[in-house]
Amino acid sequence: MFIKKFVVAAAFGAMIFNPVNFNPAPVYASEAVVGDWLTEGNDFLEAGNYNDAIQCYNQGLKINPKDDVAWNNLGVAYYHLKNYSRAVDCFKRSLQFAQDDEMTWCNLGNAYLIQKNYDSAIDCFQNATEINSNYANAWFKLGLSYQRLENFEEAVDCYKKSVNRDSKNAAAWNNLGVAYYYMENYPQAVKSYQRSLKLNAKDANTWNNLGNAYRKQEIFDKAADAYKKAVDLAPDNQYYKKNLDEVTTDSK
Repeated sequence: MFIKKFVVAAAFGAMIFNPVNFNPAPVYASEAVVGDWLTEGNDFLEAGNYNDAIQCYNQGLKINPKDDVAWNNLGVAYYHLKNYSRAVDCFKRSLQFAQDDEMTWCNLGNAYLIQKNYDSAIDCFQNATEINSNYANAWFKLGLSYQRLENFEEAVDCYKKSVNRDSKNAAAWNNLGVAYYYMENYPQAVKSYQRSLKLNAKDANTWNNLGNAYRKQEIFDKAADAYKKAVDLAPDNQYYKKNLDEVTTDSK
């Protein structure tokens, strides 16, 4: 039976999902019933009907309380309802039955991350990378956790590992630039922001970040160009306007 296992992406992007391994072995009647509840729950989850999804997963868990996929997806539903403590409980239950599942470790890390429990989040994302060293999203979230603790050297190392595995993650390139910026390595920050903007030229925040890095180097014309891009993309953002006005004054 083909059942999806969902991955939360915290506040950093859209929810994605990946299938668990397909097992061609015969499916017994009780397993088939659990699968039906999971399939229906997944449909509700994808549609954003989280309370209905929770009901379905709970029905499946009554039949098989050791189903790691059901516990994981139940945690995802609670996560989207912002019930993070229940989400943590569900992800932990899932890991009791599938300790080597890097996606569930990442989900647990996301639940800790959004609650600002950064040390616990780091432990979870490290577990995920130890299980699968090519898991780019885990390296990205590990970097974000270190960055929230202002450990920018570790953050840079993790973001580099993330983009080496997924060079098309614009957010990872932007965050790498932010870490370099706070380390006062402004040329590298510029390069990282530029890589991010090649992937997503409509991100006003990254244009503003690029302007800040140029401004720190007193390259005022390029800073002004970057700030103007940010203002054009987000004309109501007063912070971007203020930066543009100030760099225009600085250049005189």
